[in-house]
Amino acid sequence: MSLRILNRRNFLIIAAGATSFLLPLSACKQNAIDTETSDSFSSSDKDVINLFVERLFPFPNLNPSVFSDITTDLFESAMRESGLRSNLNLGIQALQGATQGLWINSQLPSQIDVMKKYENEAWFSDILLRAKGVLFYHPNLWKHIGYGGSSIEEGGYRTRGFDDIDWLPVSTK
Repeated sequence: MSLRILNRRNFLIIAAGATSFLLPLSACKQNAIDTETSDSFSSSDKDVINLFVERLFPFPNLNPSVFSDITTDLFESAMRESGLRSNLNLGIQALQGATQGLWINSQLPSQIDVMKKYENEAWFSDILLRAKGVLFYHPNLWKHIGYGGSSIEEGGYRTRGFDDIDWLPVSTK
């Protein structure tokens, strides 16, 4: 009977085989939609988060569809990510709980006061960062603030005005 020696080469071969089998399985589990909780948010919950995002980014006269798109993205992501789902629930409970369910109907100063109470909470930071990521890639925001968008598709800034600095005084030296 031959005894197989576990040397470094055999160990790496076994580890690579196990990894190539197990990683796809874990990826499937991580990306699976949890159907039990995917519809756990009501339309009023979505309204609270939508208003919360509007209050976080007070761009005057920005098309409301931008905030709606952000909210939709947050809730779609929450279907796949239990951490975000939990943070959205915590945020809704905190905002509404602080005002006996009337946060969404409160006056702007009261809403901001409640938000300030929670600005150091993990759920607040999570929602803020994710909303910021969607907002600043939104073409309607770009149009609103006068940003022309990415220049990579147009060949970069070298031929598109990188040196058109008309507000800077011309040096005579």
